[in-house]
Formats: sequence, C-alpha cells, structure tokens
Amino acid sequence: MEIEDQPSPNPAHFLSFRVGALCMVLLIVVTYLLFALDAAQAQNKMVSLDVNGLKTSYQTSAKYVDDFVKEIYPDDSQIVSIFPSIDTELSSGDMVYIQAAPKAVNPTVAMNLASAIEAAKPQPEPETTTIAVEPEPEPEPIIVFEPTAEDKTYIGTASWYRFGNGLNTASTQFPRGTKIRVMAVNSGKTIDVVVNDYGPEDWTGVALDLNSVAFSKLAPLGAGKIQIKYYVV
Repeated sequence: MEIEDQPSPNPAHFLSFRVGALCMVLLIVVTYLLFALDAAQAQNKMVSLDVNGLKTSYQTSAKYVDDFVKEIYPDDSQIVSIFPSIDTELSSGDMVYIQAAPKAVNPTVAMNLASAIEAAKPQPEPETTTIAVEPEPEPEPIIVFEPTAEDKTYIGTASWYRFGNGLNTASTQFPRGTKIRVMAVNSGKTIDVVVNDYGPEDWTGVALDLNSVAFSKLAPLGAGKIQIKYYVV
C-alpha cells in the first residue's frame, strides 16, 4: 500500500497572510493617531476676541471660528461682521474680530455700563427745607507720571472690580502694601494706588485689577478695560 505524499505549504499563501496582518496593524495605528490628533485639537486654547474695539481673551475648545462665536454670542442676530471667516480653524493665540450692533456689546462691558449708569443716578433730595451749606472740597493734588531713570516702567491693561473705598488694586506682580503710580494712556490721568489684593489670573492678560474708586479716576467704569503705564513708587 502506497502512502500519498502530503502537500507542502504554499509559500505564496503564507507571505500573503503576513502582508495582510501587517496592513491591519498599520490601519489600527493610523486610526489611533487620527483620534489622538482630534483629541489634541479639541483641547482648550487661549483665543483673543475684539468686539467693537474692546479686546478680551477666552479659553475655548472650539475648533472653528463659527463654534467659538456661538459660545460667546448664542444669539448672533446682532452680529454685523466676523473676521476671519467662520470656517477658519482656530489655534491658540488667534484673534477674532467681531463688529456687533450696539445692543450686542460684550456681557462684561454691559454689566460695567449698567453699574456706571446706576452710580451716576441723582440721589433723592432730603425732605426738609433746611439748606445745608457744605464747604467746598479741596482740589485733589495733581500727580505727574514722571519715572526717574531708575524706575522700571511697565505697560499693560487694567480692569476694575468693587472692593474697598480707597485707591487700591489687586496684583500678582507685586506684594501687598506696594505703592504703584498708574497712568491711563489715552487720557494721561495719573493716580497712586496700593496693592491690597491678589489677582487677576495670568491667563486674563490683565496687569492690574483696580477697585472701582481708583478706576473711575482714570476712565469711566463703562470702559471696562484701559491701557496703562505704571511703576513702583
């Protein structure tokens, strides 16, 4: 009885199996890298926003300008123009310009304007016929912004918040008790303030957070933010 020889494995079939397995591994790796890239692009990024000339900064995970604008203005009916185009992909550090109708100002600015209008309302006159004669207030001393050659002058942005009744500011740059001379770049008005609080966070781009009393001596509260120069005195 003769024993039939068993057929030997076909080398071409074995090679084809290895090539197919390698292609499958490569496909899995490429798919993983694409998902990882999308996840990295979805991470929060810092984007600057200019609305009618008022500049602010926001953290956002939006991938495109359109998604970012919808985060800030869910109701876009008052938006006149947007630059760059809404289909532009966002990167950290980008600037988005929005021209909006007067009713669509930034919520922070709207809140500051409302506070300023409320503070400017005339107080009701006392119900009495007695006329109280108050002495005229002494004029405030004029402070001149003249740093010496030894003084280091800084340039930045100032915002405001309600905290205390003196001429004070919050700062992360100087310790509490530091006296700082501050000048509004647009008006040239100058005041001396004392650091009594810590803030704001670095990501806001704000150098000094003046209290409302100090800010109002440099600009109307409705301005929200102003450009300043300052140095330690």
